[in-house]
Amino acid sequence: MAEVYLVQDTWLDRLTVLKVLKSLLVDGADHRIRFQRETQAIAHLLHPHIIKIL
Repeated sequence: MAEVYLVQDTWLDRLTVLKVLKSLLVDGADHRIRFQRETQAIAHLLHPHIIKIL
């Protein structure tokens, strides 16, 4: 569904994760809705081992 990269945030000077949808999936409304739901669900989680959604 997507590729996940470990990246350096040069603005905040920290490591973070970047998730990019594959181009074939971006065109599908179903996949975009699923991605939005996933980000909304993760944004509400608070745990030291779960990254924060920005």
